[in-house]
Amino acid sequence: MKYWKWIDSKGKTTTVQSCSNDKNNIAGAVEIMEKEFNVYIDSLPKPVIQPVLPPRDLLKELDDMKQRLVVIEADKVR
Repeated sequence: MKYWKWIDSKGKTTTVQSCSNDKNNIAGAVEIMEKEFNVYIDSLPKPVIQPVLPPRDLLKELDDMKQRLVVIEADKVR
């Protein structure tokens, strides 16, 4: 496995990449060791995981709305 990084004009690492093909030399990248790759990855902000909402029962929701509409229409007739 080979590891690469790209740096900006100030010398700051902006991107890293791992490559399982040892034959590639990537233009504009600097080869790095696995440890440096892992340190960069670990420094990235952790993703915020949104809670998974339970699936909606749309047929039940429609049935409930129809029932409420029947009650509303019945109240108008009175």
